[in-house]
Amino acid sequence: MKKNILYILTTVVLFLIGFFIARQSNDEIRIIKRTQILLGTVVEIQVRDTDEQKAEDTITKAFAEVKRIEDLFTTYNEASPVWKINNSADTIINIDSEIYNLIVLCDSITKLSKGGFDVSLDNLTKVWGFYTDDPQLPTKAEIDS
Repeated sequence: MKKNILYILTTVVLFLIGFFIARQSNDEIRIIKRTQILLGTVVEIQVRDTDEQKAEDTITKAFAEVKRIEDLFTTYNEASPVWKINNSADTIINIDSEIYNLIVLCDSITKLSKGGFDVSLDNLTKVWGFYTDDPQLPTKAEIDS
C-alpha cells in the first residue's frame, strides 16, 4: 500500500514539475516574423525562439540567402548569370559551379520525368504571353500542346 501511495505521489510530483517547466519555457518562446517581396512573390519567414536577437539574425540571414538566389537566377536583371545564359545566343559565357550543377540536375530530372519537369520556362511564357504587350489566358489546346 505504501509503495502504491509513493508511486502515485512521485508520478503527480513529476507531472507537476514537467507541467511548470513546459509552461515556463512556452512563456519565453517568442514568434518573430518578417515579410519581403522576393522571387516575384511575398515571402514570409517566421522563427520561434527564446532569444529575440538570435531569431532576428536568423531571419536576416535567411532573407539574404533568398535574395542571393534571386539575384543569381532572375531572368529580369542583366547582371544575373541566368539572364546572361538566356541572352547569350551562340556566345560562350562562364558560369560558376553552383549554376552549372543546378542546370545539370534540372536536365537530368527533365529527362527522368520525360518532360514532366522542365526548368526552362520558354514554352510556358510563350503560351501565356508573359513577355508580350497583350498577355492572354491560353486555351486548353495551347496548354495541352
